[in-house]
Formats: sequence, structure tokens, C-alpha cells
Amino acid sequence: MLTSVSNIAISDQRPSAYLRDVIDFDGEQTIRHRLTTCLISEAAYQAMLSDDFDAFVRARSETLHRHALSLTGEPL
Repeated sequence: MLTSVSNIAISDQRPSAYLRDVIDFDGEQTIRHRLTTCLISEAAYQAMLSDDFDAFVRARSETLHRHALSLTGEPL
């Protein structure tokens, strides 16, 4: 979702700040769609908006784990 140049430009901002900037530019529906395609869940999105890194990592980890299990045919 971010280029290396964009990542450097936002490196000193809280996630909620740069996420709001991107939402203002591209629209919330577009950003939510992009995040979904990157396996960012609603819980992870809300954690980003509230700058809760630990909650983001937990939600992201759970989503990636479930996705990995679905690829192997393991029960969720």
C-alpha cells in the first residue's frame, strides 16, 4: 500500500494521522478495500485509528494465521 518514499515521509507520524490523511485523499471505502486485500481486518483497522500497536499486531497475527490455515485446508 505504501511505497518506500511514502513510508519514509510518514515515519514520524502516528498511524491514525497518516491513515486519516490517506482516507481524506482517497476516501474511506477505497482505503478499507485496499486494507482488506492486504489482509488487514476491521479490528486491525480500528487499532490503527486508535494508535494501538499491540491490538493491531494481535489482530493482524490472527488474520494471517487464519488465512494460512485456510490455505492448508486446516480447520479454522
